[in-house]
This record gives sequence, structure tokens and C-alpha cells, in this order.
Amino acid sequence: MIMLDMKTIMTGFILGILLQVATILALWLQHKNHYKGLHTWVLAYFMLSIAYLTITILDIYKTPVLIVFINTFSICGLISIVLGLETFFDKNISWKINLALGLTISFLTIYFTYLSPSLRGRMITTATGNSIVWAQVAFLVFYRIKADFRGIGYQMGIISCLLAANTVSRVLVNLQIHPGNTFFSAP
Repeated sequence: MIMLDMKTIMTGFILGILLQVATILALWLQHKNHYKGLHTWVLAYFMLSIAYLTITILDIYKTPVLIVFINTFSICGLISIVLGLETFFDKNISWKINLALGLTISFLTIYFTYLSPSLRGRMITTATGNSIVWAQVAFLVFYRIKADFRGIGYQMGIISCLLAANTVSRVLVNLQIHPGNTFFSAP
């Protein structure tokens, strides 16, 4: 059986994210005056691409500040997706809950990086934050938007539920199996 290492997986993941950045940037350039929220999605995918590109150099530079940077940019990128969707669907922006979420994830990342170093703690923190974001997206498209927009949002809601379930499963795996000391050695 062929086994892929984390660096190979991350390279493919980064190429996918860069393709998404190029696509959303092209859509924004074409439709920025017609659809609200696209600029927030451009920002979201830019932050996510920077975070994931930085992961690849983490094994080279091994500086704790990069860990905090990656996790902060990652959660802020995901939160920006929610804020962009709320803008797109003309709903009240959930600034307070998402600011609290971003600050909490950043604080816990700092804690599990500097005060009590733990890859497991960081992975559980990140996965929990991601689950909350994906649950917000699902709640938005299933319950908060107008009925005539639900057809557009239905697929997004299903995907968000699957992503939330995936990140919850990552939490459960990390509670059962110790991930090691470095991201690239994690199961």
C-alpha cells in the first residue's frame, strides 16, 4: 500500500487552496459591484492560503510564533467565510460571537504553544473552533436565510455539516491517540 506523508498531503491541499484563491479573486473582480460579501471571501481565502503555506515552512524554522500565526490566520480565515456569507445573504453580522471565538482560539493557541506546550491541545482547540465555524455556516443557510435562498445554501449547509462532523472526529481522535510532538508526525 502506498502511504502519503503529511508534506505531500499539505502540498496538494495548498495547491487546492491557491486554486480557490484564484477562483474567488476572479469572481470578485467580475462581480464586486453586484454581490455583497465577496471581498470578505477573498480575504478569507487569502488568510487561509497564507496559513497553510506557512505550515510547510514550520518544520524548517521551528519557531513557536509561526504556530500562533498559523492558527490565528486559519481561524480568522474561516470566520471571514461566515461573515462574508452573512453579508451575502443580508443578515446581521455575528461580530461579537466570532470575535470571542477568534480571541479564545488565539489565546488557547498561545497557551498550548508557550505556557503548556501541547500539540494535542492545539489540535483540539483548532478542531473545536473549526467545528463551531462550520456549525455557524450550517445554521445560517438552514435557518437564518430567506426560504427563496435556501436552494443556493442547501449544498453549502450539507458540506458544512460534513466538515463540522470531520473536525469533531478529529477532536475525538486526538483525545484517544496522542498526535506526537510535531504536526508532520501526527496521525
